[in-house]
Amino acid sequence: MTTNREPTGKWQRSQASSASRADRRRSCRTGLDGVATAFELKGDHFGVIHTLGKVDYSESGMGALSADAVRCGTFLSIGFQDPGHGAKFGAVIRCERDRDGFRLGVSFE
Repeated sequence: MTTNREPTGKWQRSQASSASRADRRRSCRTGLDGVATAFELKGDHFGVIHTLGKVDYSESGMGALSADAVRCGTFLSIGFQDPGHGAKFGAVIRCERDRDGFRLGVSFE
């Protein structure tokens, strides 16, 4: 079940430039082929599934595009279409409106 909800709660719009966005990364990220699927693990939206595209990945986290806003602090179980990457658990640390949807930042547990 996917939802098209507007961001609420801790959702924040960032005015940062693309150069300062890169500064937040703690490790080098690489692009992944295919998509990822994120499953919300707690709260009122438990079980909501999000398809994530344009995924960039590192050992500590990932960035991705989602059609839906996901509240900061939301815990996710993430599966990757790319066969070289196993499932991960993480928390949304950033959700910014993008022209193609919402840009999510996820920190892995």
